[in-house]
Amino acid sequence: MVTPHSLAWLVALLAFTGSCRSREPAPSATATASATASARAASPPKPATGPQALLFLPVSAYQASIGMDDDAVYVFTSTAVHRIVVGKTTETFPRELGAVATMTSQGIVYWSKGKLLEAPKGGGDARELGAVPRQPQRLAASHERLAWIDKDADKSSIQTLAADGPEVLYRAPGALDAIALLGDDVFFVERLSAQSWRVGRIATRGGQARFANERRGRSPGQLAVFGDALYFQDPNGYEVLELSRDLEHERVLARDVVCSPLAAWERVYCAQVEGLVEVAGGGGPPRLVAPNARGLITALAANATKVAWLSDAGADQLTVKMLVRESR
Repeated sequence: MVTPHSLAWLVALLAFTGSCRSREPAPSATATASATASARAASPPKPATGPQALLFLPVSAYQASIGMDDDAVYVFTSTAVHRIVVGKTTETFPRELGAVATMTSQGIVYWSKGKLLEAPKGGGDARELGAVPRQPQRLAASHERLAWIDKDADKSSIQTLAADGPEVLYRAPGALDAIALLGDDVFFVERLSAQSWRVGRIATRGGQARFANERRGRSPGQLAVFGDALYFQDPNGYEVLELSRDLEHERVLARDVVCSPLAAWERVYCAQVEGLVEVAGGGGPPRLVAPNARGLITALAANATKVAWLSDAGADQLTVKMLVRESR
């Protein structure tokens, strides 16, 4: 039973305890800010996820191409090279590149006025590599090696640059639709008829051409190389294929997949109407890694850390976008 005397004693005790707590100093504003800053420093900011817009150009996305090295992303138009060092600088170098350009280890190779020229990637005077009378239809490079598709009237050939000028490596009985260079090996797509085609290989030092099995239907318009293999889409069955360097072994990476254009670096990246997808292999479904907000993807490039692409942004307009690749 609570008596008046015990109730008075309890009230006095509570008042004494509260007065002791009130004597504790409150944290200052400086101390609070310092603690907040320390907490932020202990939790480093997360890297940006999703595609990053790098550049906008008033140029048709269908009249430009893209390349990458470890230092920068390069956009090639008919009149300029745009060099993008991500997070730092974007430089533009006026250059009459024409319709075809490619990258070697040291520079950018293009055709102009009957000559193949190589210009430094960071700007500067171009040097002549050799006389080439006709503009290449397609141009490819691997390190310092070059090869291209030449068309003279209705005849097509694979050519390279020798000490005394162009050297024909292979004369095709039909049309040549695509080319890629992997080390010393030139890979190409040869259209044998309106309904048949095959993939071929020949060395830049010459020799006999070798061929994979003949296929039926439409031919692919692009080849990509990585490691020791070749990648392309068979547009008839919408299969993404990996073909060994010796053309002997084939593996289906994905089925019922639109993959044009494409790029390869450990995994295959495909452009679709929905956006950029990643094909890891094994025949499974592709994974959407960058939804398409606006306009079709017209060109792709990939390296060990990034994927970059050109998107159609309207009449005579393009955007350059990049995605940091996920480590696996």
